[in-house]
Amino acid sequence: MDMKAKSLDNPNVSALKQETNLIDHGGLIDTLCTHVTQLIYAVKVQNSTIHNLIGILHGKKSESLDNAILFPSSFPVDEKKKKAVDPKRSASARKAWETIRAKRAMNSQQSSTPAETSPAKSKKIISGIYEWAHFSMSCYSSCENLCTYCWAQADKIQKNKKRDPNKVTPENRHIPVAREWKHFVNAFRNNQRKYGKDARIMTPGTHDITMLTIDYFLRGLKYMLDDEGSNHTFLIVTKARLECIKKLCEELNAYKGRIMFRFTIGSADDKVLAFWEPEAPKFQERLDSLKYAYANGYATSVSCEPRLDANVDAVINATKAYVSDSIWIGTANKLEQRLKLNGCATEEYLVAAKKLEELQALPYIQELYSKWKDEPKIRWKASLKEMLGLPTNSHAGMDI
Repeated sequence: MDMKAKSLDNPNVSALKQETNLIDHGGLIDTLCTHVTQLIYAVKVQNSTIHNLIGILHGKKSESLDNAILFPSSFPVDEKKKKAVDPKRSASARKAWETIRAKRAMNSQQSSTPAETSPAKSKKIISGIYEWAHFSMSCYSSCENLCTYCWAQADKIQKNKKRDPNKVTPENRHIPVAREWKHFVNAFRNNQRKYGKDARIMTPGTHDITMLTIDYFLRGLKYMLDDEGSNHTFLIVTKARLECIKKLCEELNAYKGRIMFRFTIGSADDKVLAFWEPEAPKFQERLDSLKYAYANGYATSVSCEPRLDANVDAVINATKAYVSDSIWIGTANKLEQRLKLNGCATEEYLVAAKKLEELQALPYIQELYSKWKDEPKIRWKASLKEMLGLPTNSHAGMDI
């Protein structure tokens, strides 16, 4: 593969070059930037020696290589490029945009509820994130947890195979890539036009909150919280790291009334968690994070979706005293397909997947429901509601 072409496709490499003001000589700098960027992500350290290596090549120290990778909005703007890619639109193009805006405004006025413009409208069953929120927002793509069953990464890999196979692959899906700030803001504004300014927002959606991603995540979350004239509520979903939860609780104290934490705990057995979620925190750390948020006055909830073993009781019994809202139970969906897309379809995982799917058969679900149906904190995801004949949500964001 042409290394120069490969590096130019990587926005982080382009950013790296801008941050250090490097000049490309025959593609050698592109190649070097590509390898150094990958190395920094691979070791997951803030290594000033590596950072300064790039600066030395140019005759000065690199002051903020981390920011170049993690905070794309901090890149210096090339005014020449800005003018080159921002020509005046023709009259026909302007007219087309005016038509689109008029249609959006008309749709917004005609919609009496968020569900009427929800992507889930055409579906018979409200499922996935739409059970919990009107939409989700993420600052990164890809996630360090390396969950073998991850729907978000499987979806990205599947889509990228049809377009650019060098973007998200099973080999690099653990490397969080920052979303450009302008794209994040545009996505937020577009969703506001669809769902209004009092929507329920799930965040993050395609990554988790780690010490590598937390600062940029907080920037995005506070931007939405501080949005003038809006009254959004936020559902923070995470396989929690205690250090991150402590920082979030401190930073978000002023917004406490608009935030609920939802801690994902699919099993109380560390061996099970390590098998299905290799780089995610252990059970005790997630439980300690739940306790910390609860003790600091935040609304708390738990998601046992997907349930990763037969002992759901252990998760419920360990967490319910520290849950102010709900404990959700759900299944692992499209398990074999997602294992294959995520590069995890070894014989060991495929055998384990079949056993897990057996626990999702109706007799087991009925037994689980019979045991916990009278517990007011327990909620059932749409896949289980269908099996049990329970009513499903009538529109997005109900969180019931």
